[in-house]
Amino acid sequence: MSDSEDFILSELLSVERRMNRGEAADDSAPPTRRDLSAEVREILLENRQCVHFLDKIRDLMEHSTEADSDLPVPRMIGRFRVKSKLGMGGYGIVFLANDEVTGRDVAIKIPRPDVMMSDPRLRRFRNEARTAAQLDHANILPVFESDNEGAVPFIVMPYIAGGNLASWRDAQRGEISPRDAAVIVLQLARGMAHAHSRGVLHRDIKPANVLLEPVAEQNAHRLPFTPRLTDFGLAKLDNGDQNLTRTDSTLGTTSYMAPEQALGNTRNISARSDIFSLCVILYELLSGKHPFRGEVSLETINNITQADPAPTRRFRRNVPVDLQAICLKGLEKNPDRRYRTADDLVEDLERFQSGKTVHARPAGWMRRCAKWSQRHPLLALTTFLTLIIGADRTHFWDIEHEEELMSFPAPVHLNASATYHDLSRRLSGPSALSSDGRQLALLVDGVVEIIDLKTPSE
Repeated sequence: MSDSEDFILSELLSVERRMNRGEAADDSAPPTRRDLSAEVREILLENRQCVHFLDKIRDLMEHSTEADSDLPVPRMIGRFRVKSKLGMGGYGIVFLANDEVTGRDVAIKIPRPDVMMSDPRLRRFRNEARTAAQLDHANILPVFESDNEGAVPFIVMPYIAGGNLASWRDAQRGEISPRDAAVIVLQLARGMAHAHSRGVLHRDIKPANVLLEPVAEQNAHRLPFTPRLTDFGLAKLDNGDQNLTRTDSTLGTTSYMAPEQALGNTRNISARSDIFSLCVILYELLSGKHPFRGEVSLETINNITQADPAPTRRFRRNVPVDLQAICLKGLEKNPDRRYRTADDLVEDLERFQSGKTVHARPAGWMRRCAKWSQRHPLLALTTFLTLIIGADRTHFWDIEHEEELMSFPAPVHLNASATYHDLSRRLSGPSALSSDGRQLALLVDGVVEIIDLKTPSE
């Protein structure tokens, strides 16, 4: 990265930090570095103007959010009698309601007012109902029906009283056993595999989109709940609306995006992108840490696309090596190095549960060196050249001192019992190997010492 690019990134990070603290970005001070090109100056000035505009939008959105939170609760939505408001997300408001026909409690989602005014966002809301209606799996929250109340669409779903995975994770305070973490992610992976088999990519898998359905008794997995994947608003159908695909290309939740999704590479988003997001969840459950989260979203995206996550065992030594290998395989930057399908991830998690050898293997030292070299190409090249030059110097040093060694008085012979410390101290000086490779001559304090390299059997 050039100095100019470094400076631009530094400026952008600084602006985002100020905005995250709720401070207004100052667009009055232009960049003053004289070494910046006119093009770079223009980029920074345009950025400052953009940020100034976003400051105004942020104020409007804050008032809009406050207004949304005070929206009156409707008495009826279709045949459903509304009891209370459960919450509000990025696209919809969810109510607890009672079906007057069946008598059961349900959750009903309607679009937020600002979504109703945006055609692309309204399409995404309708997309959730259309997509979820194609799926039928124990670990996916179903859609009972969808309809319209006048011009307002609504979606009817089961009411889940157990909260979501994000809240449960935080309440555990880092005391989640690796076995429970594997069970949770295995069940979600099965649901994800079902969705993929129907041509549906979720594209926004995160703990907040996993609802926990309480069970009367602990199930066979010892968990008091069944995790169910929900919120298919950003889902992509393989043969779906291409316009929806284009407008959605970089949407999702930054912290859980795959590298190709964070970079906006629409064509590269695949089932392996969902696998990456699910393995971010696994990493959090295992380590109590997020593998990539930075102070600001730009830093998070940089970590997702450039930085390798620390091994989970660095934070918790009780994480099994095989489970760590499964998690890190799913978090590979290169999609080709991740699990090929969700079914492959399911298979490896089942093998771990049954005590069988898993297919995921820890990265060997050569793979780690290669990845390090890709991240630090200049430093890797310098190190490589240093090693080559060092080896070359050693070779010529040995040849150069061969005659010098032979000119000294009769050598002292050392037996094979010389300690490692003695040998390492002696090997720091000039040395020469005999032509048959059986003896090593060393120059130590003006005395030639001969080390016999014969094996005991000889």
